[in-house]
Amino acid sequence: LIFQTFLAEGKRVPHPFIGIQMTNLTVEQAKQINGDPNSLLTVPETDGVLVMQVVPDSPAATGGLRRGDVIVEIDGEAVTNAEQLQDIVEGSKIGQGLRFEVIRGDQTQTLTVRPAELQDVSK
Repeated sequence: LIFQTFLAEGKRVPHPFIGIQMTNLTVEQAKQINGDPNSLLTVPETDGVLVMQVVPDSPAATGGLRRGDVIVEIDGEAVTNAEQLQDIVEGSKIGQGLRFEVIRGDQTQTLTVRPAELQDVSK
């Protein structure tokens, strides 16, 4: 209904964006990464979403997400794959803080990321 209202009024549909490149991470994949002598990264052996890259000056960068973080929860909801994370972000409100639980090294951290409108970041 909101989408139809925006279209009827000739407005753009807001698209929440946090600014990360990500991939799914399983325990098996984590073991492979950690066992590879050429890997530049050590990751926790858990299911979640591995942050591969953070866009500079993006909401993710401002919120403290870093390359190598494994996102395991957003606002109390377990996150096990990138599609699920994308759905949560796209269903959020621009500017409203999302509580990310991430594993960084051997520590769990809670970070607040506030999605921005995709267009706003590219200016």
